[in-house]
Amino acid sequence: MDPVLSLGAAFLGFLLTFFVWNRAVHWGYSIWNARKATDSNPKASLALPALLFANSGPWFVVGYAGICYYIFATPHRPEWVWFWAGAAVVPPLILLLVVSVMRRRKNAEAAATASAVKGSQDAA
Repeated sequence: MDPVLSLGAAFLGFLLTFFVWNRAVHWGYSIWNARKATDSNPKASLALPALLFANSGPWFVVGYAGICYYIFATPHRPEWVWFWAGAAVVPPLILLLVVSVMRRRKNAEAAATASAVKGSQDAA
């Protein structure tokens, strides 16, 4: 097995999976924002069905699932194992990114609260 082909397959699996996750998360965030807008403006509820079907997120997930099924259902070359190894790196990486962003946000909010409390004590 050619190492360049194996590493290329792993990198392609990583990129493609990361792209599909990106589109799916963007789709979910769009639905979240549409639901919040619907709560304040009932006429905005027309945007929700369009988001469910016209957005690229669900179609990328369906296409990716179809490709996965096709590859796993038929005999495949060994390079596909490297492709899936690259794809398997994406969920833990996204988990690490989310945890990092949440910690930074929590620290920033704590610093802002401490600054506001200190400012109010200085004013008194």
